[in-house]
Amino acid sequence: MNGMEFRAVVFNAASAGNLRRLKLAKGADPNVAGTVSFDGETIYGAPALWAASAAGKFEVVRILVEEAGANINQTTNTSSTPLRGACYDGHLEIVKYLVEHGADIEVANQHGHTSLMIAAYRQKVEVVKYLISCGADVNRSSKKGNTAMHDAVEGENAEVCALLLEAGARLVPDEFGVCPLMCAVMIGADWILSMLLEHCESGEKRRDALKLLGCTRVDKKMDMVGAIEAWNDALKVPLTDEERQHVSRVLILQIVYKVALMVEKPTFRKESQSKGTGFGHCARFAFSEAVHETCSTDLHCSLNMCS
Repeated sequence: MNGMEFRAVVFNAASAGNLRRLKLAKGADPNVAGTVSFDGETIYGAPALWAASAAGKFEVVRILVEEAGANINQTTNTSSTPLRGACYDGHLEIVKYLVEHGADIEVANQHGHTSLMIAAYRQKVEVVKYLISCGADVNRSSKKGNTAMHDAVEGENAEVCALLLEAGARLVPDEFGVCPLMCAVMIGADWILSMLLEHCESGEKRRDALKLLGCTRVDKKMDMVGAIEAWNDALKVPLTDEERQHVSRVLILQIVYKVALMVEKPTFRKESQSKGTGFGHCARFAFSEAVHETCSTDLHCSLNMCS
């Protein structure tokens, strides 16, 4: 058997969890890598330890680490570690073993996703608990700005969300400006949203989330009653003076936009000419109508333009 064939034996034995063949291949390079099919995807450059960890083969993992001296942090071509492979399907025993033997819990894959993030997304509650207890950074962000909190919300697991919040996870936006609060709204996860709202200090953000929740209920569930309920809840959210000022600036922009739409209508210009009232008078009328139309949808308007 030549060297290449010998290395193939190690990799294949590790992937299949074949202890007998693995022991026969003692002395071969334990860091040999190959290609495996995992959860419908082809993983290139997967080390033998990664293949065994992802497959949940604890005894193979132990032999590779303790007897063969495998590199515990060796990654695939996409920078995925054996620890991340074990986290994917929640192989807690292997996760603990790897960490206890030196696995770095903060190594991220090519997208910046850590072991905690994949465990959160895959709803592996016990793995999430363990990684947090080991000091995993709950606010670490990926290359696109998402955090484990985003992943937990997208995984729709309230228990994982609670664990992260208790560990100090913040509701920060990703590079697209979407925060975990908005993630919960967009997927209609009411059972998670209520928890996140309690941890959101910004009244304006809570209000925006509830307004968007109303839209989601109409769009995804055709639930107009639920939508109106969410919008009413949004209007009841108290705002600080600073938030009121910001809402007022947004309101002004909405009014200007409505005025622009009105004055561009052919009927608007025709009416102003036929009545001889002048464009300025009609523009003021349009502004007044826009103010009333916009303010009627905003109970927190502080502009006092309608009085």
